Amino acid sequence: MKSTDIPIARAILALALLGLAFSIRAEPFAYITNSDDHTVSVIDTATDTVIDTVMVGDDPIGAAVHPDGSTAYIATSNGVSVIDTSSHTVVTTIGVGGGAFGTAVHPDGSKVYVTHLVDEVSVIDTATNTVVDTVAVGSVPFGVAVHPDGSKVFAANTGENTISVIDTATNALTDTVTVGNAPWDIAVHPDGSTVYVSNNASSTVSVIDAATNSVVDTISFAPEATQGVAVNADGTRLYVVTHFITGNVSIIDTATHTVLDTVVVGSQPRGIAIHPDDSAVYVANMNDATVSVIDTGTHVVVDTVPVGLAPVALGLFIGPAAPSGLGGRLTGVLPLFALCRNFTTSQLGLGLPTPDKTLDCEALGFEADPGDFVFVLMYGVDDDSDPPGGPGGTSVGITPLTVSCTNLTTPDSVTFLVWPDSSWDCASRGLASSPGDVISQALLGFIE
Repeated sequence: MKSTDIPIARAILALALLGLAFSIRAEPFAYITNSDDHTVSVIDTATDTVIDTVMVGDDPIGAAVHPDGSTAYIATSNGVSVIDTSSHTVVTTIGVGGGAFGTAVHPDGSKVYVTHLVDEVSVIDTATNTVVDTVAVGSVPFGVAVHPDGSKVFAANTGENTISVIDTATNALTDTVTVGNAPWDIAVHPDGSTVYVSNNASSTVSVIDAATNSVVDTISFAPEATQGVAVNADGTRLYVVTHFITGNVSIIDTATHTVLDTVVVGSQPRGIAIHPDDSAVYVANMNDATVSVIDTGTHVVVDTVPVGLAPVALGLFIGPAAPSGLGGRLTGVLPLFALCRNFTTSQLGLGLPTPDKTLDCEALGFEADPGDFVFVLMYGVDDDSDPPGGPGGTSVGITPLTVSCTNLTTPDSVTFLVWPDSSWDCASRGLASSPGDVISQALLGFIE
């Protein structure tokens, strides 16, 4: 092989590892609340099969998943059941002052917002699983959603036909929007511009301008009652659950607010959520004890999954799969030494890590216990984006291709495609490189 082929070969190897990263990442899970048997059915969306059933509090209705996939929050009449998604066990139940209906997680994962019977929204700190604030809203708040930028929470007040708007910075009620009769569920457009509210007793969906908190359009589905609503990832389609004569999902063009198609699902459908890659829609059918899976490309039901009794599944009940087979949550790796190698020039750089460099493998879905020894290996290409820096300074500008973490104590490992910090500090180890050079960095350390 020619010497000029070495970086190409190394890049191919890195890309092969990238493929491995995709192959080991699990598909998202759907958490279906079964209100009559007090359980949650966990569906693996890769196979559309129930992989576990979790006993929770009484009469579960709402479900929401932490952005990192580690936890599911289930609204029950006893409070909020908190499920560890790696073990599928309830680790605690958080009292919220009344029977809980809906749950929604802040985009940064720090808070959970819960609607409940005493006409309030409870604010839960996810780090401590405690209620840190309550906000008085309208009568019988049910569905709840958080704005994509995390600045606002919207709660549907079923008993008084309004939407309460809450400022998340102050946990204060800032506005009240009148909508149709018996608002049930809420979805927010991914760009944050629009809020969609299903009005069960009016057979409509209210379209709200999120900037002005005013209703700008009303979509009618009469005589069908409207319940679950969901918007796809690119914001082009709104999916609305309707039922009266038959159970349907109506597919709406969000640009024109017109119905493009209607798909027949099971009896008395309630909650709806969309797979993160927009490939499928999941609908909980209350009377049939099933979940219908709709192919978003063909608008055809491609699977029907048996679940528990009277599934409701209000909210964003699909979330990323939790890491499995690993130990406790990893807070960081404190490196003992680091080795950098330039495969293009065959240079090595060896030295102690910079004092302020704490690696966080948790973003890779990797877990370990304090004291475990961990090996981290990264491949990347010098992109010349940053100047070389000294200890504690910036890196030589390396774009990561793959990163792997291995627990040498357990052992367990995980490979991912992007390092949370896109810059590495190889310059402090005396490693020189040029744009396009293929670089690796190996670190050995222990869990703090």
